[in-house]
Amino acid sequence: MKTKVYLRERKHYIDVRITSEEKPDVTDDIRDKWQAILDLIASLLDVTAALIMRITDEHMEVFEKSGNVDNPYEKHAKESLGSGLYCETVIGDDAPLFIADALESDAWKDNPDVDLDLINYYGLPLKWSDDEVFGTICVLDENRRMFTDTQKALLKRFQGTVESDLENMQLIERLKRLTRIDDLTGVLNRRTVLGTFSQWFEALEADAALSCVVMDLNGFKAINDRYGHQEGDEVLKHFAAHIKASLPEGALFGRHGGDEFFAAMHLEKGETKRCMDDIFQRLHEDEVLARHGIVAAYGVASTEEAQDVESLFDRADKRMLAMKHRESYER
Repeated sequence: MKTKVYLRERKHYIDVRITSEEKPDVTDDIRDKWQAILDLIASLLDVTAALIMRITDEHMEVFEKSGNVDNPYEKHAKESLGSGLYCETVIGDDAPLFIADALESDAWKDNPDVDLDLINYYGLPLKWSDDEVFGTICVLDENRRMFTDTQKALLKRFQGTVESDLENMQLIERLKRLTRIDDLTGVLNRRTVLGTFSQWFEALEADAALSCVVMDLNGFKAINDRYGHQEGDEVLKHFAAHIKASLPEGALFGRHGGDEFFAAMHLEKGETKRCMDDIFQRLHEDEVLARHGIVAAYGVASTEEAQDVESLFDRADKRMLAMKHRESYER
């Protein structure tokens, strides 16, 4: 994801990569930690404001702020990009920016922060581990002043702390994903699918509908034997992507193991079967599967036919096997 920032001194725009949608949200405990850091910075450096700013596609936003009473910024306050903010230059140059007194500079004397009488600025960029920009950490003051090497080193250390938190959040998110997602196909894994389906089953009201579907690729083993597992993996990923994109919104879908997949939806058996007939009709016309001679089969069962998850799944599995054998015979 990219946006443009305006470099005030050079009077031109530059594209920057900013936080993409798949990045994790900053948790409350991390925000509390950053808040404490900003309070400490404001106290140690004796500045009017210490901020962590976040960049979006259109704005710079006050993400966290020091809590000192003379800080004029409001949390979540936004300023449009392109106005030549101090932070835009920090992000565009990917480097610290120091302005001793904006009123002494033709380039900076009319920047938006001067309206708050904040003429002194020192800021550093904040980035994710893949170099996407989160924003800046910065301090602003009402008076012309210099910063010592020790004070700059302190801000550099806090920059590293915040960036480490961003990296750790990504690692935690990846670990969570690994416990839920099948590594090959990117759909839900067996444990997650069966666990979620069991929760759906237990919470089901008496007059509600719930159906499960078991799917399998007939002839898949021959791909691995003839072309190798890499080609087989590509077929599995292709099949999973096709099904995932075709299922109705809110459906549960995942890999049960090997070339077997599982889906569930809050539909009656007849509706589920019509849905799957339509999906598989298009699937049987798929060039990738046709090239390898793959025929997919499925079986459907609904809660009106079974009293527990195991028997429901078993019924769907047997119907899938019956279709699989019938497809093999007809070929």
